[in-house]
Amino acid sequence: MIRSILSGKNILFAVLLVLTLSVNIVRLWGLDKVPGGGGLQIDEQTFGVYLACLAEGTPPMGEKQFPFFERYSSDGSPTPPTYLYPGMLWAKIFGFSPAALRALTVFSFLLALWGMFLIGSRLYGRAGGMWVLLAGSLSPWTWVLCRIAWESFFMLPFFVWGLFFCLKGKRTLDLIIAGVFLSAAAYSYPPARLQVPLFLIVMVAYGYGRMGWRFRHVLALGFSFFLASIPLLTLYLTTNYMSARFSQIG
Repeated sequence: MIRSILSGKNILFAVLLVLTLSVNIVRLWGLDKVPGGGGLQIDEQTFGVYLACLAEGTPPMGEKQFPFFERYSSDGSPTPPTYLYPGMLWAKIFGFSPAALRALTVFSFLLALWGMFLIGSRLYGRAGGMWVLLAGSLSPWTWVLCRIAWESFFMLPFFVWGLFFCLKGKRTLDLIIAGVFLSAAAYSYPPARLQVPLFLIVMVAYGYGRMGWRFRHVLALGFSFFLASIPLLTLYLTTNYMSARFSQIG
């Protein structure tokens, strides 16, 4: 029994686990001061104030108590419900301090890491899952971005879990869940509204070629994605949001 516990695979797993836990504990350090030396930064202020208003039941003038999209974003891009309502619940529990609001983004990243581990384990076994988990934890891209209180980072966990359920997608229910997660990713980050449909095309081709998908699988994934995305499509079709975004780019 002792030999099995001290086997090379178990030792490697333990080392990877300790490294991953250490990295992500450090990630929580100094959220009240870094980035920016304290206080909410300009990209965080609108989100933070608006979440505080909604959580306290006092929405800004002219806004509904429970809006689907928030209209007061600093860059003209309405804050989506995928951030508003998790953020509202989080703020009610943990408060409105810079550290508390930034911790929500860190928490969303930890959920993404969990999904990465499951994807890696599914494709490469448990050891492969741990390597994927460690690589995701050490990614330089995430160190700053997951410590900022903004909605765009929520695209990552939604996309990762959408991918996981796609790869798990032998059952129709798995692909329905995948479609909803991928739609939530598209809500969370404007560029993902192009990236996710392109990913779906690739995923369908992979599903047919490597996973034995049939038409019912594609229908479940595509229809659930479309159905969940109807409010987002309505935003584009009934407002000047698209032209406003192009004007900002120009």
